[in-house]
Amino acid sequence: MFSLLVVIVSLQVLVGADRLPEVEVEEGTVRGLVQKTIHGREYNAFLGIPFARPPVGKRRFRAPEPAESWIGVWNATTKPSYCLQYNYLTLHTPFEVMGSEDCLYVNVFTPKLPREAGFKPLDVLVYIHGGGFQFLTSSAYGPEYILDRDVVYVTFNYRLGALGFLSLEDDVLPGNNGLWDQNLALKWVKTNIAAFGGDPYRITLSGMSAGAASVHFHILSEHSKGLFQKAIMNSGAVSNPWAIAENIREQTVKIAASLGCPTGSSAKIVECLKERPAERIVKAIDILRPFNYLPESPIGPIIEAPSPSAFISKQPFDIIKSKKIPNDVPILWTFNSDEGQFPGGELIADQSGVLDENWDALMPHLLELNFTASPAKQLQIVHQLKEHYLGGKKIRQNPGGVTQLLGDRYFYNGIHDAAKLHAEFGSSNVYVYQFSYVGQQRLVNAYGIGDLYKGGACHGDDTHYVLRADYMPVEGNPDSEKMIKTLTDLWMDFIQGNMSPSWKPVKDSQSDLDLLDVVCTDPANNKMKSIPVTPGQALWKSFGLAENTVDLMKPSHKHNEL
Repeated sequence: MFSLLVVIVSLQVLVGADRLPEVEVEEGTVRGLVQKTIHGREYNAFLGIPFARPPVGKRRFRAPEPAESWIGVWNATTKPSYCLQYNYLTLHTPFEVMGSEDCLYVNVFTPKLPREAGFKPLDVLVYIHGGGFQFLTSSAYGPEYILDRDVVYVTFNYRLGALGFLSLEDDVLPGNNGLWDQNLALKWVKTNIAAFGGDPYRITLSGMSAGAASVHFHILSEHSKGLFQKAIMNSGAVSNPWAIAENIREQTVKIAASLGCPTGSSAKIVECLKERPAERIVKAIDILRPFNYLPESPIGPIIEAPSPSAFISKQPFDIIKSKKIPNDVPILWTFNSDEGQFPGGELIADQSGVLDENWDALMPHLLELNFTASPAKQLQIVHQLKEHYLGGKKIRQNPGGVTQLLGDRYFYNGIHDAAKLHAEFGSSNVYVYQFSYVGQQRLVNAYGIGDLYKGGACHGDDTHYVLRADYMPVEGNPDSEKMIKTLTDLWMDFIQGNMSPSWKPVKDSQSDLDLLDVVCTDPANNKMKSIPVTPGQALWKSFGLAENTVDLMKPSHKHNEL
């Protein structure tokens, strides 16, 4: 009986192995598996293919190195580990360090392989995950919706937080290693995607939040030139205040000191940090946050000193205005109607009143004002903001005012300005949509504030109807299914160059923002509209903050905020 069972199991394994797809990439053979979309279409999934050598030991805090070749067949049937991170998305539970330093892997999903009869190369969608450059993972955004279409879908990990973005602003630790990880992954895709059925000359680079800002960095970096042909940016831009870190050397030294490392010589700081447990380095970033997990991105990308090895060394708006954009490609920018629910929902849910009682002390940190205005100017600004957005009320008395304040500062101001500038100074079309549809599943639901504030579409809500978020799947009811189709159609029209003539591109920086307002599941009811500068945005502009362009940077500022 035992022998028969062994034979049966062995036969089952062999039958399964016959269906496991194999592909030859530059480093060797990879074997994936067959999965299905929500509508039952089969696709080939290749999970956890290395695109870089593990950034551990002597390679910690260094630019990534290409993966080595392997002998035999690489088992690409298991999701890669999260990049090591201090996870604070576990709402109402203690924060935790999770993941691994060995995390630089790519996932490829394709409905067709080149060996199939009648095959033609497919468009490629590459997605960079968000998470404030601090958390999340590539595997959180699955192919179960988008792979009902003929497109190759790719995701990858990149180093996060302190391990990905610490910088001493010198040659010893220049920073931006997380962006270099992304760059190397894009080069891997360009080299290998044809083996998976993708066209290496029809790559659309996409991302949400910090992922969108990452896409924008690649548009503006000479080092990513030619690695993609179109760009989709959801709820993010380099001109958002969290996208470029401030005073990064000082922040890095604080972290080193907290771990008992020397704080003088850059070489000794890095040598010491390489000896410290990675988990402790990741967790140490908490000392840079004065309130809960905010500001979300105290460590992140920077503008480096000019050098051939700098990922980006000019202020982004100055690159755009120069009309020498390295990747001047067609752009689709998107945002949601109530972006500020993240992180506004957390502030509204907090019943302690700490932020109300300490508004003057905490708001400059939360609104990223510390390195853009003098202390006296900061105080003036936060008073004006409270009066304008909250009418002088407390947060829980005017939750909509809070989300609008955060939406303008964190997202709308920067996205609107960047879209208009690209339209004016670039040679490619810029399209924008606002996602106003409010479905049953929203990121803000996790905060439990529905009794105080319903709000509109939250940060990230649109992306979740095209790429299946494992933390918030939206399928399961007829309206959601319709919106999945409507929004996926919209993305695919852009990817494949089939834009409706009725969808007008953005004009220039002096015009209202022309966009498509996605209000419902029926595409016929989603109309064009023009958005003028709002009173809140005008107020922000009146502050004259030292950001967005090098012309406004004060000589005394040693930081690099956009």
